[in-house]
Amino acid sequence: MPLKIIHIVKLWGKGGVEDYINSLQKVESSEHELKICSQTSFFKINKLSKENIYLFHTPAYIFPILYLKILGIPHKVILHNEPFRKHFLKDLYFLFNFLIHVILRTKIYVWSENIKKKLLKLNSNVELMPMFDQSRFQKTTYSDSKKIIFVARYDTQKNIDLFLKITEENKDFNFYVYGDGYPPSFFSRYKNIFFNGFVSDKDVIYDDGILLCTSHYEGGPLVALEALSYGLPIITTQVGVFHDFKTNTQKIDSINSFKTIEEANRILDIFRNKKFFHSDNNLQYLKESFLSSTEVVNKIYEQ
Repeated sequence: MPLKIIHIVKLWGKGGVEDYINSLQKVESSEHELKICSQTSFFKINKLSKENIYLFHTPAYIFPILYLKILGIPHKVILHNEPFRKHFLKDLYFLFNFLIHVILRTKIYVWSENIKKKLLKLNSNVELMPMFDQSRFQKTTYSDSKKIIFVARYDTQKNIDLFLKITEENKDFNFYVYGDGYPPSFFSRYKNIFFNGFVSDKDVIYDDGILLCTSHYEGGPLVALEALSYGLPIITTQVGVFHDFKTNTQKIDSINSFKTIEEANRILDIFRNKKFFHSDNNLQYLKESFLSSTEVVNKIYEQ
């Protein structure tokens, strides 16, 4: 077994990756080291060793991966986000990188069965590895069906415009926003939006309410999985693992996905009159559908 898992993370792309790595670091049988670097600064890493395994949290670092391939040093890639985002240049860039990985026969892990099916058409060396840290499982009492939680940084990925449209069409709900990067007074004209900035305490964020996710694309999304672990209902666009949920034979009333604002509003209509508390169902879904941190570490160590 390799001595250490070296996590390679982009300078500009830490995001939820740090949470992911922190969860893996809890596994006592493993040792981890985080390297935040660019493609060029990767080559300044001292003591590249065949006894370590290098896990790239981006498929874009082609030259470092090619270098490790030549040296015969173990390496793998984990794809945290959806690869095709309906943006021509970005999709073309991803496709170019991915075809290089096909040639190099790089092992690539993905979160979603939907993403795996797409990528398997090009590369058979793709494996499903959805993880949710089981130490995050909570047990709370959900009660307030008029409180909507929105956890997102200010980013086009998060589809803030759609979120604002939903708030305007559902004025009897209160929307609590957590995240950073928003311009000053961004929400000031919205009477039903309460902006809290960045909050690290999950117990505060998921204390009560319904989680809303409006993202264009995601890996998890982690915030929706965290809300489920607290027993809260979620309403999310069909992104990440929730692409797969529509075909899941297990029916869980507290998980709702939508494609259009009309669908989102119809789901919110349910919550106007009906209170959901499906903590046991949520936790059962997470346990059955996701790997624990220990299982993920064991998969990474597999040769």
